[in-house]
Amino acid sequence: MGCGSSTTELNIDKPFILLPEPEEEEENTKNPYRFLKTKNYDNGANYTNGKKQGGKIIYSNGNYYQGEENKGKREGKGIEYYKNGGIKYDGYWSNDLPEGEGKFIDKKGHYYIGPFKKGLKHGKGVEYYPNGEKKYEGDFVNGKKEGKGIYLYGKGYFAGNLKDDKFHGPGKEFYKSMKPLYDGNYANGKLEGQGKLYSEAGVWIEGIFKDGTLTGKGKRYSKDGKLLYDGDWVDLVPEGFGKLMFEKNLYVYEGEFKQGVPNGKGKEYYDGKLLKEGIFTDGDMAEGNKIGYVDSFENVYLYPCTSDDWDIYIIVIIMKFLENIIN
Repeated sequence: MGCGSSTTELNIDKPFILLPEPEEEEENTKNPYRFLKTKNYDNGANYTNGKKQGGKIIYSNGNYYQGEENKGKREGKGIEYYKNGGIKYDGYWSNDLPEGEGKFIDKKGHYYIGPFKKGLKHGKGVEYYPNGEKKYEGDFVNGKKEGKGIYLYGKGYFAGNLKDDKFHGPGKEFYKSMKPLYDGNYANGKLEGQGKLYSEAGVWIEGIFKDGTLTGKGKRYSKDGKLLYDGDWVDLVPEGFGKLMFEKNLYVYEGEFKQGVPNGKGKEYYDGKLLKEGIFTDGDMAEGNKIGYVDSFENVYLYPCTSDDWDIYIIVIIMKFLENIIN
């Protein structure tokens, strides 16, 4: 870009995926945070009118219970088994429901260790994947994740506030490499409010998120904290009016963007001096005034670059070329 061939690429791609895809689990819904959900103890209709046989209470679905009881109801310490003999729940009971500390294992091997209240997870507990790795550690209220917790998934982890089984309130997400992914606020499982979203390489965007994306005013920074872009965004891509900075902020484009590149009215500057002003298409000026030039040898600004000064321009270029050969 400039008077002659382009020496600087203007190419802002969509910086990064919003969130890592979670590992598929037993839930199959359209909820993007379906991986947060795990089953509570299920004490459905199949558990009524259990028959006691040989020290066991056997239920119509084939499950059975061994342990303390009171008038045919589970009460005290005991274990419920699936019909194939695998343990479903091992812990304390009250009025035929898990109550107090216990361990619940679903049919796919995910398990929970912690307190129950009326058959629901309630209090501080831990969920595990079938391989024994932690899945979630934190607060539960009436069977749902609510309060503070740490959720670990295949490609990273979340630490922060939850409500109704969703990320809600202040929180942070990290890549598996422990590098930051997001630092900010959530609402109903989506990025919402002030936050920073990072690529694993360390580049980040900062702004007000809404409904899981950045649309509106925002900034993009390099991994060492230098401002690269300041302006409008649509769905995590620069769009609208903005300012793009290169080469220690000496080279600046200011104007309209579309799909991440200059498109529309804009100006280019180098070291505060105007280079171009006009209409840009796909990152280069299609029509307008070319006022200056950035020398490709040392990025020295030569001003002006008009037809009347070509002789001077050629002499300077030759001198610099010879200077580079001699040195």
